[in-house]
Amino acid sequence: MTYNPCRRQTQALESSQVTTINGAVAAIYSAIEDCQRLGLNPANDPAVLLLSRRLGAIAGEGKPDDQALLRACAHAVASASGLPMLPQLMRRSIGYDAQAKAAFHQEGQKAMRKLACALGLSRGSYSLRSNKGGIAVSGEVSLHGERIYVELSQSCLGPGREIMFRSVQGRKDYCGGANNWASVDELMEPGLLAARMLQTLRLDVAETV
Repeated sequence: MTYNPCRRQTQALESSQVTTINGAVAAIYSAIEDCQRLGLNPANDPAVLLLSRRLGAIAGEGKPDDQALLRACAHAVASASGLPMLPQLMRRSIGYDAQAKAAFHQEGQKAMRKLACALGLSRGSYSLRSNKGGIAVSGEVSLHGERIYVELSQSCLGPGREIMFRSVQGRKDYCGGANNWASVDELMEPGLLAARMLQTLRLDVAETV
């Protein structure tokens, strides 16, 4: 076998012929090993960078977008652990992770709609808002009815206080009564959480409409 001193560079120049993730990963691994034998930094090697970019291109060709892949991975983790996706998302840091934040707001709105139904709120009798805030925070998803306000966020107060709820006097009341707290896990059982909220706030189902 003839030794090719420019093997990794040749692989990089012919990278368009690599069409599978496995093939691209193997080429990258081989190029990194070659760099290490020569005492070179793979992170700055043109051949390694070109092959890595080819891997990225293959991974993006005809594949689902990042949001869909994130949701699929989160669902897989949730299935393995027996937990729904929303609690899984909120057990990690959402700040500085745009993809996790997008998934949190999507799943959060779904969960809040189910809670609104459990509270006896009819469509049009409440407002559902998603405020993503700055990059360092999760932002919040809020449900604002005529007599109750509920907010979901990754609380700085720690686990178990992801949900804040309080009584209000109309949908223009942004102060309301005293804050009360619940965990995101409770939100996965909207009927039980709704009953606790109504009892805590001394509301009847009809009064929240």
